[in-house]
Formats: sequence, C-alpha cells, structure tokens
Amino acid sequence: MFKSCFVFLVGILTYTSSSPAVVKCERAFRVGVIQNEPLYFLEKSEARGSMLDTVDELRKRTGCIFEVLEMSRPTLVERMKNSSVDITVLSIKTPTMDSVGHFIQMFRSYRAVVLAPDLQKKKYDLEKALADKSVIFGAFIGTQGYFRDQELNLLREQGRVRQFPDYATVFQALKRGQVKVFVGSVSVSDYFLQKYRMQEFGLQIDRKVLTGVGSYYSKKRISSADVKLLETALEGMVRDGTFAKIYAKYSSALAIQNAIVPND
Repeated sequence: MFKSCFVFLVGILTYTSSSPAVVKCERAFRVGVIQNEPLYFLEKSEARGSMLDTVDELRKRTGCIFEVLEMSRPTLVERMKNSSVDITVLSIKTPTMDSVGHFIQMFRSYRAVVLAPDLQKKKYDLEKALADKSVIFGAFIGTQGYFRDQELNLLREQGRVRQFPDYATVFQALKRGQVKVFVGSVSVSDYFLQKYRMQEFGLQIDRKVLTGVGSYYSKKRISSADVKLLETALEGMVRDGTFAKIYAKYSSALAIQNAIVPND
C-alpha cells in the first residue's frame, strides 16, 4: 500500500545529455500524483512510472526542484482547489480538473475501447456495447476519465457502471468478467492487456474522440513566467520525441502512435 503524501525530492544536479542546458532555478514545484500504474507505482520499494520520468525530464530541462506528493484522486482535486499543490503531470483534460486548475496541453490522445472476449467475437464496438443494456462498464471513482458526459450519464441511469480506484483494479475486474467494457487511455490499456496476458480481449481505437493530455497548475501558486517555463519544457519533450520514448517504456509502438497526437 502506498503511503499517503509519499514525498520524492528531485534536487538540482549537474546534468549532461541531449536535454537543453539550463541555468540555476530557485523555484520549487509541488507535483501531485495518483497511485495508478504505470503512471506512478512502487516496484521493490522504488517509485517508478511515466509521471516520475516526466518530472525527471522537467528537472533536467528547467533546473528547478520538483517535490512529488502521492495522494488519492479526491485529495488531489481538493489540494489543487486550495492551492496546496502547484501542478500535475500527465493529467487528461476533464471538467472536474478544469474547475480547480488551469491546463497546459502537451498533446491529444485517442481513446481505447477494451472489450471482453465474448463481445469481441460478436464484433461489438462502443456504440453496440452502449446500446446493450446487459453490458456492464468499468470506470474510475471520482472522474469521468475518457467517457463523454452523455455516455457516462446513460450508464449511471441504467445502473450499468462499476467504479474502481485505478487501472489495475479495472483490468482485474475485466479479466474476472465483473465488467465487460472499459474506455480509457490507449497506452495504459495496452500496458495492462500485455501485463495480465489478456490477448483474447479486444482493443479498439476510437478516433472519433480526442482528449487533451498535459498538466494542470494552480493559478494562485504559478506565475506567468512559471507557466511559460513549464510550457516550453513540456512542448519540447513532445516535439523532440522524448515523451514518446518515455511512453515506449510502458507501452507498444502501435499504442504510442494513437496515444500521442500533436496539437493543432
């Protein structure tokens, strides 16, 4: 079990690589992260994940200090609201987070529709699954995630959605047959289908819906100069392919092609 408010201090170090050279930065950012493999997780007591890789790259590009605070999703929303967290990383754009923070979009992503083997054999897609009142969907507690408002509202009204705290528990429920469909991140869905050896499940890419991916920040805590600093670093990570390399550690090449769609 993760300890609440686990703190990972990333200091200012001398660094030599292909990353741009930076001047000394006196700014310290408090980064809120959620326990959600492979975004942030512990492996043999060591914190890992694409969120930490992103934070580490931000340190290299800005020279700033980043203090990583692990917390639950509801706590993150509350701490963004009261400005006790400065920024998030790798957040998707949602109405809930829009109400408590301001968004820096790195790129956009298509969404994945994961289907149980029996639905895959019947050649179901998301539209057919939504229309079938016997089909139960998995979703996350405290956020609509990649669902559109009308989709999630329909499922709630019909009592056809079960909520889980993170991706791992959703995919465990899929494997046990407790839910039949999940709509979420392409790269993370691909990761868990491989990890849990769920080759018989279907993974469809819904290219009709694009969701913004990036960072939220607290306007009370972050200055316009801070925003510019973060925007430059995050956009550079996408433009020079660094972020694709981060995703590649946890997902397949095919998934990455659909998970990272450049901004207009």
